Parts: sequence; structure tokens; C-alpha cells
Amino acid sequence: MTLFLSGNPQLPNPPTVLTQNQPGTDASARDRAQLLSHPVISRFHSPSICVVGASFGDEGKGRIVDDLLEMLRFHAGSENAVAVVLKANGGANSGHTANGHKLNLLPSGVVDEHVPHIALGRGVVADPLKLTWETKTLEAAGLDVMGRLAIDPKTMLSTIIHRVLDKANEIYRTRQTGQSRGSTGRGITPAFADETTQQQIFFGDLAGSYNDFYAKLSEKAQLAASICREVYGISNDEWFQIFEELTTAEQRANRQQIEEGTITAEELDFRSFCGDEPFSFNLEPLARTYWKQGQKFLSNITDVSELILAAHSRGQFVISEHGQGYFLDRRHGFTPNVTASSTWVAGFFDSANIPCDSVYVVAVAKAYVTKVGTHLRLTQIPENHPLIAGLDERGTTTGRDRQIDWFDAVEMGHVIRHGGVDEIAINKLDLLGCGASLQVCRAYRKPDGSIIQTVPPFDAERSQLEPIYVSCDGWEEDISSCRTFAELPAAAQRYIGTLYRYSIEAAYPEGGSILPWRLPTIGAIGVGPNRGELVSEVPSPDMLLELGGMERTRIDRLLQGRAAALSS
Repeated sequence: MTLFLSGNPQLPNPPTVLTQNQPGTDASARDRAQLLSHPVISRFHSPSICVVGASFGDEGKGRIVDDLLEMLRFHAGSENAVAVVLKANGGANSGHTANGHKLNLLPSGVVDEHVPHIALGRGVVADPLKLTWETKTLEAAGLDVMGRLAIDPKTMLSTIIHRVLDKANEIYRTRQTGQSRGSTGRGITPAFADETTQQQIFFGDLAGSYNDFYAKLSEKAQLAASICREVYGISNDEWFQIFEELTTAEQRANRQQIEEGTITAEELDFRSFCGDEPFSFNLEPLARTYWKQGQKFLSNITDVSELILAAHSRGQFVISEHGQGYFLDRRHGFTPNVTASSTWVAGFFDSANIPCDSVYVVAVAKAYVTKVGTHLRLTQIPENHPLIAGLDERGTTTGRDRQIDWFDAVEMGHVIRHGGVDEIAINKLDLLGCGASLQVCRAYRKPDGSIIQTVPPFDAERSQLEPIYVSCDGWEEDISSCRTFAELPAAAQRYIGTLYRYSIEAAYPEGGSILPWRLPTIGAIGVGPNRGELVSEVPSPDMLLELGGMERTRIDRLLQGRAAALSS
């Protein structure tokens, strides 16, 4: 059983979680006190847990959510310890793999049937067609989706129209700059653009009349066609080619489902929505198709905020699952290589429509860094390094090869400093066991020779930086069966200590005026892709810092934290 147990001291005011022998609010004081004193449960200082990406997405957040659900259920002694798993942001551009199931639109909690509510919040754009295909695939695998799915009425609806705009924008951008942005082609940015231009169609609109829905969709289609022709300069041939490419991409992404008979290739054919003339949509079948599929989810449309507030009142946990990662956030990332939604913790309250309050933040990272798209690569691993041959990194959503870079502790330190991280989960440590030495970026050197441990906000400055590495010994042992930190090879332990040390140094540099209230722990280390393949019982922050080579006096200053600094 995975414990997610680290050396973190117990934190104040943990949530009250119902156990099996604690019906309702009549739970005995003795049982409640015993539960809250449990070292695993007591560390969660809030019933709201946000699982976020600490990098550029693809960190393995889905498997962490899956293991977290099992852990909370086990240690709380209750199958209903978690009442809601919420998808807080994005759309079908976020790919997760949880317990062997590949997901795009639905949160990873859907693979755990003990969770009564799987929710899409107000910060999500969802295509009813894509939602139907994903639901059918999961239910064919024996999972109950429709009986647990909750869609907020203010969840925004995306369509093929947004996908067409997305592809047209990529053509335009490539023509203007010579470089594609690397969009997933799922129409996410155009769908969120509707929000800023007040042109959204909501899932709640599906409860209205078909004529009103048709009118809104028709207006949107005409505007999109005009933008493609007049703004993006799309040619007649390119217009028709867009529908061909979208069809090919969706059928490729769902090849397994087509072969298994869960979905037909005809369902994934977008060409029927293209008009006979350039820059026209076949509006009647397009509107009818989306209306028909949307009607299937009418009984799932409900006020998600009430589900979450009720769960909190009962003392149950709510897990908010955030797509992409910190450096893909529309405000925190490096434009234009960002997504259109809020990927970090603040988006939880907005998407859930609940009052701002304390949250417990689990930031997920890999033991190395991967990126998809046209990102600047400061810490690129050489192609001839032995590590590269053993890493098969492809995007869950797009199938594209991911760029593979060394772990950047400066970036992680930035996330810790600005993101309010309580706990770090590190995935894929098992894939580094190639025997060769490993690098961790600990700082950057500017063109004038000065050393910095901060992340500049723009690529123009970042591109001038030279990474400064610290080398770590590699290991060759197979660590996939390790379940405690002590079982890891000494070199693997030192590697974890090193990346943690330099992340903390970047977050709280020596001599700086900002000190942490508390240091984040490392709660789990992934050593395999499957449920339960995690290393727990990770040492406390001070032990990890010492393992990474930090001086004891420096450790003590960090542990004293901000409260000690203020009292002096």
C-alpha cells in the first residue's frame, strides 16, 4: 500500500474525514481524534487538494491523482473519503494516463469508481463529441462515467469551429514567423477566446431551445469563416485541407478504439461539417450533431459548486486536477508557448465557483524535464547521451515526440517560491537508471558572467542564459520494485537530494529577505507507471537538504523560516 508518507511535521487544522464507523456527524470523539492524529491524513491542512504540474505539462499528474485517491481512502478508513475530483481547466488538450486508461477531457479520478462525482468546472471547455467518445471508451472498459459525471452549466462548449480556427491560426503563424506554435489542434485557444469576446456557448444552453442554439452556432461559424479568409489569409485549398487534417488526426488518436469497435471511423470524420464552397460550414448537420450529443449530458449538468461545498461541510476531500503545468499558464508561462487557461492553483476557486480558502498543493514533476512544441530548451540532453535511448516520450494527446531536458532546479525553485507548494511528487525516477552520470541545472550564467537563480519572464532574456550544472553519479540497478526511500540505490537517493537542495536554494537564495513558512516535502517518487509503483517514506526536508550537500547552518536558517525572521 502506497503511504505518500514523508518527514513532514503534522500541520494545523486538518480536515475532518468520515470513516466507516463514523456515520454522518455522530462520529465518536475517540475515532475522530485517532484519524486526525494519523501522520498521513494530518498533513493535509485543507480538504481541498490541488494537483498541479510543476513544469511544462506531461509530468504524470494523472497517476499521482490515482494513487492519492487510494491513499486517502485507505488511511481515512472510508471509501467516500474523496467526494469530488474536479477538472479545473483546459479541455481535450490535456492528456493523462491513469491506471492504464488514457484520458483527455475527463479528470483522472474517473478511473476510481469509489469517487461519487467526476466534475468539469467553469474553467473547462468541452466538446460534446469528444466527451461522448471518451465516455463510451471508458464505459466499454467497465467504468461508470455517466452515473458520476457532473458538468457545471457554465462549462464552456467547444466545437469543430474552434478546431478549424486553431488550425488556420497555425497556418497563419507559420507563414508569418516561419515557425508553428505547436498547438494540439483541439481548438482550445479559440474556445477560450470566446470568453474574452463574450461569445461563449455554455453547456447550460443545451437546456434551452434548438433554434437559439442553432442561431448562436451559425453566428460563430460565419465569423470563424470570415476570420480564416480575411485575417489568416487561408486559401481555398487550405480550407478544405484543414478538415482533412483534423479528421486524420482524430482517427489516428483513436485508432485503438476504432479497432476495438468502441468508436467508428465515421464518427470521427469532420469532413461532413465542411460546406461545398470554400469558407462555409455545413451548418444543419453540424448543429444537429452537436445538439444531439449535447442532449445526452442534460442530466449531468448541475451546479458543481454545491457538490464541493457540501463535500467540505461533510468533511470529505475534494481533489482539483489541473491540466498542463506552471510554465504553460497563460500568465506565468513564456508567450506564445502557453495554453489559454489558468493552469495553477488560483484557477481552482474560479472554476469551482467557491470562496477562496486554504488549499493543499501537490506539485508534480518528472525526474527530468519534457516539453512538447516550440519551447526554448536551456537544459537539453545531448542526443547521444545513453539516457535518451531508453526514454520513449510521446504526448498522450498528440502522440508527438517530447523534447527531453535535464532537471532544471531553477525553474522548480521558481514554482516553489511563487506557487505555494506544500508537497512535491517526482515521477519516472526509474527511467534514469542507465549508469551514466546525470546533470541538474542549479543556476544560470548571464552574458556578463553574473550568476542568477531566477527565471526571467521572457524568452528573449532566457535565450541568452547558459545553464550551470552539478553532476550526479548514475546507477544501473532496477528500482521499479522499491517502495521506500531507503531501498533506493545510494546514487538515486543523492540525485533526489541534489535536485531538492538546488530547488530550495533557487526558491530561497542565501541572504534573501524571503524565507518559507515551511519547506515543501517530497511526498512520493514514481518508479513505474502503474498504480502503487511509488516510493514513499521520503526523508524530511532537512535530511534531503543534507543529503544534497547543503551546509547545516544554512539548513537551520531555512527551517527557522519566516516566523523566526519576523520575531527577530
